[in-house]
Amino acid sequence: MSSSKAGIRSVLLATSALALSGWAHAGELPISQDTFVVAANKTPRGGKPVLGVDSTRQTLIQFDLTVLPSGETAVNQALLWLWVENIEAAGTIEVHVIDQSWDEATASGLVMPTWLQTPAAQLALTAADKRSYVHLDVTDVVNGWIAGESNFGLAITSTDADVAFVSKEGGGHMSRLAVDLPGNGLQGPEGPQGLVGPIGPQGPQGDTGATGTTGAQGPQGDAGPAGPQGDTGATGATGAQGPQGDTGPVGPQGDTGATGATGAQGAQGDTGPAGPTGDTGPQGDPGPAGAPGDTGPQGDPGVLSAFEADGAGGTPSSNASFLGETTTVSITAPGQKVVVIGSVRVGSTLGASDLTVWVGHRDAGSGAAPTMIGDGIPALSAGAGTNVCASVPAIITGLAVGDYEVGLVGQTSDIEWDVTASSSLVAFVIN
Repeated sequence: MSSSKAGIRSVLLATSALALSGWAHAGELPISQDTFVVAANKTPRGGKPVLGVDSTRQTLIQFDLTVLPSGETAVNQALLWLWVENIEAAGTIEVHVIDQSWDEATASGLVMPTWLQTPAAQLALTAADKRSYVHLDVTDVVNGWIAGESNFGLAITSTDADVAFVSKEGGGHMSRLAVDLPGNGLQGPEGPQGLVGPIGPQGPQGDTGATGTTGAQGPQGDAGPAGPQGDTGATGATGAQGPQGDTGPVGPQGDTGATGATGAQGAQGDTGPAGPTGDTGPQGDPGPAGAPGDTGPQGDPGVLSAFEADGAGGTPSSNASFLGETTTVSITAPGQKVVVIGSVRVGSTLGASDLTVWVGHRDAGSGAAPTMIGDGIPALSAGAGTNVCASVPAIITGLAVGDYEVGLVGQTSDIEWDVTASSSLVAFVIN
């Protein structure tokens, strides 16, 4: 956060604190439950850190009145304080009195309470309200509950704004219902911790404690160095005669004797082994060239055509549809295939899951639902305020001759995918 934004936030928080501190007998009613519901969506959102409000989302909040002093018949004033975490679109919010019971663990766009159509309070929000507290006066509503009307809480709605408030699971900036009591009311919230005082002087040294018990014996120490060599002892008695030694080496050979008479010629011996092969002789002159052979068959061509597309697209929905830019390829002969490599980036403001992305195709210009190839990449998810990127390769086969629209297809059951997608795509037609 920059220093200028930090300063603005400090001023807004200080302003909210001063507004509460001006009441003589002020108290705060705790939240018992809060959630938001999405029209026609069955998913409960009681554990989300933010509470969404727009034309399709409504926030439900209920406060605990049992902490009011016994016998209290009315309050001087009651203000509903809301921390504006984010504003996507400025507009007017309305507070309505809920007239049916509900449970944040099960409330959804299909299981939700009703509320009075006439708003109890309303407030116009602008971009300047982001990251600050705003408040609405609900004094008459709280006094009605104290007088005996059923306390089912408040619904916050809007037809033109798109805002997010902090829930009780979101931390310190949760919603608050502050009341001004006519007598000795609720104890106010605990003030901030005071500054640390100076360190006091060091006290006098205490008496020496009693001597502790003797500790266990330590392990044996390492062996010390060897001492100096002692004096040589007296010469011992002569030992017994040893065994006979080994035979000495053979003496030198004597002179050769005179040559004897020549004996008869012996039989011819066997043929000795062949000698080694001699070196290769020089190469002879080349013979005449032979007649040329027949021409071989034509090889298959490689890539026949290539296409690409990139840019922004739509957000995922429950119907399988193209997420980003598509391209049109032409199949000119049976058996040709299309190699597709694509990538897409989508995101969510509040966090989303259950997104599957495939490579898909349909007849060019038909507007029909695309045919998906393979299993795609399933179960993609994104945290609040983040994006997720997916790269999907596929080979499309079995296409008849004609023109086809190809691209990346997405489908999800979670409507929180609300950040516009961007995509890039390349496609090659091959044999």
